[in-house]
Amino acid sequence: MENSDSEFIEVYLYAENSNKQHIIFNEEFNITKIKFFIDEIKAEETVFRKFITKRLEIANAVVKIPKGKEVTILGENINVESKNYVGNLNIFIEKGIVKLNTVQANATVKMYAGNVFATVKNANINVVSNLGKIEIDAKIFQKKYKKIDKKNKYNFSINSVKTNIFLTTK
Repeated sequence: MENSDSEFIEVYLYAENSNKQHIIFNEEFNITKIKFFIDEIKAEETVFRKFITKRLEIANAVVKIPKGKEVTILGENINVESKNYVGNLNIFIEKGIVKLNTVQANATVKMYAGNVFATVKNANINVVSNLGKIEIDAKIFQKKYKKIDKKNKYNFSINSVKTNIFLTTK
């Protein structure tokens, strides 16, 4: 996810798989939805190693969004990388790796397991990870971390069961 230089949402889709991989894109009520659907691989007397190799091929999307738009990402096993997006961000996923780089607006992350990396500035922070590791500015915290300052303009929150969280504050 990146900031767009135009007033339009730009989507660059990449899919690589020897079997069919479907990318579903639609827009309803000013909400743009991108979904990936991977056909199940039928293993007809193939070598097990070849089956795994085919399954590991990936699909991804580069989404360029105008500054200030609110973005919500939903998914199961998904990795998200934001290149310093300027706008409110909501991420609700089951498992994955979330790299937010510098957070410059309100951000909410809710996930079951994975890793979150972010640099947070001018934001109140509320982080919960019941079984994961929380490291903020190279200090380890158990289960919860909260920092509130009335001067801050934004809110940054993470709620998780097994996520490892690595934050840097400015």
